[in-house]
Amino acid sequence: MHSQMIAGGLIQTNDSGQIDTDTALRPTVTNTSVGYKMYRSNDAGGGLTEFYLKIEYGSGAGHASTTAVWVTLGWATDGAGTITGMSSNRFQVGNLAGTVGAHSTTLYWSNMSVAPGRAQIAMFTGEGTFANTSVGWCFSIERLRNASFQQTNNILFLAYRPQTGSVMAFNSQVLTPSLAYPAVSFTSTANGYNPLQAAIIQADAVQSGAAGVSLQFGQMGGVTAPSANIFGGATTSFGAAQTNNIKITTFGVERNYILNGFTPYFNSAGNLIVMRFE
Repeated sequence: MHSQMIAGGLIQTNDSGQIDTDTALRPTVTNTSVGYKMYRSNDAGGGLTEFYLKIEYGSGAGHASTTAVWVTLGWATDGAGTITGMSSNRFQVGNLAGTVGAHSTTLYWSNMSVAPGRAQIAMFTGEGTFANTSVGWCFSIERLRNASFQQTNNILFLAYRPQTGSVMAFNSQVLTPSLAYPAVSFTSTANGYNPLQAAIIQADAVQSGAAGVSLQFGQMGGVTAPSANIFGGATTSFGAAQTNNIKITTFGVERNYILNGFTPYFNSAGNLIVMRFE
């Protein structure tokens, strides 16, 4: 993940005490962070202020062999790993489900798309070997846009993670230079229902239900503009996960997206997380 963050255009800061991802060892206990990396956006100018992204790496709550990260956003750091001033909540994203130690040797798809002012991360997608467990998780960070489609200093954070049994958990928050609002969490146990569409960012209308056409995005309460980079979808509209990339026009520009299946909850019900992939 770290190498993709840098390759995509985010800048690692000089904050002291950052983890060496080449030598760090996996935690031996659950729900434990072993260290952090601090990044800043590289898109300041034209009214945009750079933002900071702290990612702590560690283990999930389900089993020490599963992964998790803790994500915090802000506008400044103290140079020693603490985000100062206005900041987002510290969100844990990762496996919060039951005992799934056998997953430590299983290979899954992971998709990452990073640019100087955004990051979309989908880890261990298409998982579904073990009933009622899932190690897959994802999060998205991006600037919201105004009515003229111009990027703003409003940073949208969205995340999906398995929680326990058949429960799926979702988080969202918008960070501005003066406030963070609202810290929204949502859970669902309905396999046939796509909570990402209803609770986070809704693909209100898939025009003609085909790839290559524009989407009219919805938005959840408190968010003043929709995401352009991650949203819920269905296999009936887009096709099966991981089988192809699709072109969708968002904010007047055609972009490439990839389909991520998180089973047994999403993919078995025909639901997907559609993520920008370029």
